[in-house]
Amino acid sequence: MDKPHPSVSHAVARVRAWLSANGRDKRRSLAEAAGVDEKTLRLAVGKSWNPTVNTLRKLEALIPPNWPSDQVKRKDAKPAREAA
Repeated sequence: MDKPHPSVSHAVARVRAWLSANGRDKRRSLAEAAGVDEKTLRLAVGKSWNPTVNTLRKLEALIPPNWPSDQVKRKDAKPAREAA
């Protein structure tokens, strides 16, 4: 099986981090706002979650543009250099 494109992996990680930051008690309202089933958000915390592109786009659309993406750890990102 092919590995997902790094940008897809990052999008999934970003959505997961954002969902985690919003807590379980908001899942129903977030699912409703995104137009997805609440079960989709419950499954999102599992490592085997494999959302469709459409689901991923719907959830990403809810994330505020200024939401701190630095909370998302990218597997393909190189560590930052320390300031000299």
